[in-house]
Amino acid sequence: MEKMQVFLTPDEMAEVAGGRWVNDDKPRLITGVRVNPERVLPGDIVFTTTPAQWGKGILDSTQPKILKKMQEKGAAAIVSTGPKAYELTGLPTLVVENPKVALEKIAVCSRDRFQGKTVLVTGTEGKTGFKLLLAHVLKPQCACHASKDSANLTVPVWCSMAGVNRETQVHICEVSVAQPKVGFTRSRYLRPNISVITEVGYSHVETHGGLDALIYDKASVSDGLVDGGCCVVNASCPQFDKVRECIFKRHYVPVYGFGEHPRSQSRVIEAQFVNQSWVCKADVRGKEVQYTIHAMGDHMPNAVAGVLLTVDLLGYDVFKAAKEVASFEPSETMGRLEQLTLHGHPFTFYDHSHRASPLNFRSALRDVSRIQVTGKRIAVLGSMLNLGDLSDASHKDLMTDIEKAHFDVIYTLGDPIKVIRPLLKKLPGVTLKSHAKDWKELIEPVSNEIGDGDLLFMKGNHRVWLKYLSAELREQAQREQEANDAR
Repeated sequence: MEKMQVFLTPDEMAEVAGGRWVNDDKPRLITGVRVNPERVLPGDIVFTTTPAQWGKGILDSTQPKILKKMQEKGAAAIVSTGPKAYELTGLPTLVVENPKVALEKIAVCSRDRFQGKTVLVTGTEGKTGFKLLLAHVLKPQCACHASKDSANLTVPVWCSMAGVNRETQVHICEVSVAQPKVGFTRSRYLRPNISVITEVGYSHVETHGGLDALIYDKASVSDGLVDGGCCVVNASCPQFDKVRECIFKRHYVPVYGFGEHPRSQSRVIEAQFVNQSWVCKADVRGKEVQYTIHAMGDHMPNAVAGVLLTVDLLGYDVFKAAKEVASFEPSETMGRLEQLTLHGHPFTFYDHSHRASPLNFRSALRDVSRIQVTGKRIAVLGSMLNLGDLSDASHKDLMTDIEKAHFDVIYTLGDPIKVIRPLLKKLPGVTLKSHAKDWKELIEPVSNEIGDGDLLFMKGNHRVWLKYLSAELREQAQREQEANDAR
């Protein structure tokens, strides 16, 4: 499919940002907006960063080697404070006083000219999966714009706003509300038609100053809703009534629920787990639909019901959308079940290494209990973070589901999870192996632990970096496969 020019033309970008194109050399086509040089895609316009303008600890991407990397990745243009990027790379360069301010102005202008509908998605967990599934099921019916990664802070929100093109009918943007007041700010930037809250849990509760304050801050994503806008909230969440009450206090708008709760406007009627998939039936505002989602999590039937409710509220065909659910492939942040071979041993890998909160950790552990294997059940349990005073209790609350998962071997990673090691030792049939402070310490023992027919389960907060252990094991398996193919 041919990529489209983002909403503003090069000339319009220069006018809005108060800048000029070096030597009047402008890109023919800009198809995306980027700040992170590691994520540059062909056709992107890349805004350079410096600590002085973007904040302490921010990468100085005006370094020659980084500018050349942007060129190698296929960037269409660069935004910077001077002509150096043009001189080094030959790429069209928009010179502005402050690239961060320029990006904000371009994002806001793009939003103001955009005539389609915007969906904001937030929640303690499930944001990325909801966003990607919504974009997937809508694709046959309309032109959607949604970033494929899980970047969800203010700058990525600006990039998403500025990346909308003139053919876009629905803009879907994921937003983090990990700190007070940011939900309000990011909602006001987006001005959504629908604000979705997928879940409210205890992650970042200390940052907000308690659960009630966290709920109030989550509800702030309703503040930027346009006239006629509404909220879609997980009614199966224990905090649903408090969330709805807080939304009404901040901005009296319709609140639609989804899930198994009887009050849900999109209610799951039936959900059966068959062959590693969920086969479901739901009532979406009086329309009975059926869908199959090829994903493990026991929250998936409810999540799909929320996606279909959003489709219906946007005015698109919910029956057509329901048929598209079966062709959706879960992203890496949603957990992946796959078959690999390492050291000649075929095994099942359930990789949940990218995220960990109390709710999704317990859900993933329940998934493990449903997976049938002939060998050992091996777990690498990483710590959960950002839980404040609730950290010890939240880790201990995992024990019931850990026991039901019937692991044979358990490794642990990160300081917070050490609190349950004495409890793990008492589990019948469990061999408690080493505790690691760094993921690299687990490469050799975990790799050597795997045998024929085993299951390897891995989960932890993204800041304990289990995703790198996951990647290392995959690379080992890939190298082994390539060596076998070469023989």
